[in-house]
Amino acid sequence: MVGYFMMPADTAVSYVAVKTLVLVHFVYFAVKAAAAQRFSHFHHAGDPLAFERFVRQTILWTFWPSLAMAGLMLVFGDALIDLFGPEFRAGYPLLFILVLGVVARAAGGPAESVLTMSASRRRALRSTSPRSSSMWD
Repeated sequence: MVGYFMMPADTAVSYVAVKTLVLVHFVYFAVKAAAAQRFSHFHHAGDPLAFERFVRQTILWTFWPSLAMAGLMLVFGDALIDLFGPEFRAGYPLLFILVLGVVARAAGGPAESVLTMSASRRRALRSTSPRSSSMWD
């Protein structure tokens, strides 16, 4: 979509900025991968307090390291983007906007895994689908 509205050089600059943020996304995906099966275990074990406690822990495991990585990305992002070449330096200010989205996502933790592994697949589908929720009721 970006390539449709922007010139190829600007598209490349935004692509580099987005791909540099993969380092911050790694925290989210690592916690999600490590915790997904445990959500199911705690949910089906019949101990709602343990399930709730684990969900809260994973939110903390996702948010704080993501926030720290986002801070490091903003501090060292200019140098990282510069590795691609001086023509990509214009992407550094874009990191500030993109980091907000990544941190906002991390604030919810691996919510879709919680919903999927706790037999709430319809809610998970609604939360990730661009379609209206009434279609899935």
